[in-house]
Order: sequence, then C-alpha cells, then structure tokens
Amino acid sequence: FCFDKSHQWVVLQHNKDKLIAFEKGDRLLFVFNFHPEQSYTDYRIGVFWPGKYKCILDSDCWATDGQGRVHWDVVHVSTPEEWNNRPNYIQLFIPARTCQVYHCFELDGEEPKESVEVKANGANGIETNPKEATEKKK
Repeated sequence: FCFDKSHQWVVLQHNKDKLIAFEKGDRLLFVFNFHPEQSYTDYRIGVFWPGKYKCILDSDCWATDGQGRVHWDVVHVSTPEEWNNRPNYIQLFIPARTCQVYHCFELDGEEPKESVEVKANGANGIETNPKEATEKKK
C-alpha cells in the first residue's frame, strides 16, 4: 500500500469547498472535508478505477463517537464520464469535518469474488451503533 511506486494521485483540491480527495495504493480513495459547517450531498469525485466502491473507514462512524452519517452498506458505482481529470466519477455524501476511505472492491468486467460478510465499522469488535450494542446485551 505505501510503496514508492504505488499508485497515487491527487484528484481534488477545492479551497472554497475545503475538500481534498486522492487515490493511493490498491484502489483506495481518500476523501477529506475540512469545512466546519458544510456537508455535501451527491458530490462528484473523479476516480481512475471503473467499478464498485464501498466505504471502509470513516471518521464519523459510531465507533469513533461520530454521528454515523455515512452508510457503509451503500455501493457507489462509478460513471464512465471524465471528471476532475479522471476517466470516471462517483457521487458521495461527505459530512462536514470528516474523512472517509473508499475501496474499489470490484472493477467493471471483473468476476465478483466470493464475499465475506464484514460488519461495517465493526473493526476490532467495536459495535457500529450504540442501539445495536444495547440490544445485543439484553
């Protein structure tokens, strides 16, 4: 992932919107919203890889005492149209003062891999939603 010759590309630096997005490594897209108040709905971000994207890391998740505004079960399918000097784009909800990492888990034309069910935001046994944790303890 962090090798000298690994893929890396700054996709977006928008001063007014206070957004930075970049691609790094094996089909990862990092998105940062530094705006103190403005969240963005259906914000277009250019991507190199055509395919399906899922959020794999989110600073706004319940596990980090965030508000859980990014839904991990949503699959973002790229559109084959140039945007931000990239051949494709995806549209994302980007909450204010957050960062997310998206992974292109399936390229267009690639055979789907046998999926392993992973609970969103549940890394290291941390529950994603305080309500779920309470219900499981009952």
